Amino acid sequence: MSLDIFSGRKLVVASMHKKEEIIAPIIEHHLPVKCMCAEFLNTDLLGTFSGEIPREQNAYLTAVKKCELALAITGNDLAIASEGSFGPHPHAFMINVNEELLVLLDSKNNIKIKASCLSLETNYHAQQIDSLKELESFSKSVKFPSHAIILSNTKENFTQIEKGIRDTKTLYEIANTFLSKFGSFYAQTDMRSHMNPSRQKVIQQATYRLIEKLNSSCPNCQIPGFDCVRTINGLPCEYCHFPTRLAMKRVFECEHCNYSEERLESTTEQFASQAFCDLCNP
Repeated sequence: MSLDIFSGRKLVVASMHKKEEIIAPIIEHHLPVKCMCAEFLNTDLLGTFSGEIPREQNAYLTAVKKCELALAITGNDLAIASEGSFGPHPHAFMINVNEELLVLLDSKNNIKIKASCLSLETNYHAQQIDSLKELESFSKSVKFPSHAIILSNTKENFTQIEKGIRDTKTLYEIANTFLSKFGSFYAQTDMRSHMNPSRQKVIQQATYRLIEKLNSSCPNCQIPGFDCVRTINGLPCEYCHFPTRLAMKRVFECEHCNYSEERLESTTEQFASQAFCDLCNP
């Protein structure tokens, strides 16, 4: 089965923050579909970055739910949605990252295909602000005004919040009001896709990653999306044949039928350099 299963179909981009402007051109260039939007879709009900509504499910289930809501609204049977996550790098806690997860849901063929991109290129940041000088420093660090800022009177349980601030005059007017009224306020980057060009680039990269997966079909069921899910280390040392920490095989798996197979990392490199051997080069 090839990408022909999508031929002539409409694909709804489940977004209320203009992600269709990023995703649709790539999808339409590589898949035989026509993209559309879902009017009146409110994805904020599933969680907001600014904290009014907490995200109750993980990124994958949230993206699937977005697709399901879009299909219910449009009566369509093919949808795509993305969900972003922001926070410390899993292995370098002082560095913030942006992970974008995309899900393609085909209810007609009972297919769900996901792809993700983890990027260090993010301006994700938040800070308690006590003065206009602190605000000036914060705004410079988060690429304002090309990237929007959110101000609220407190970090949690706030009673006032202003989103999508993208000009200096408005930023300082709101800041002065908050300082005179509350003494301090909380500033954070606006991570909604239409307010954050850095995030838009990561969504774009994740979309291309999804296209790569769609172009790889499962040998068992021929459904698109056959992809590497993990690596097996142990490529033997060229000198002593002791297993090294370099990848020896990759495990590919189908999200649809769960078929998996192991493939050699390289068909030409049978041994690792002695430099990577913990026995020869401790």
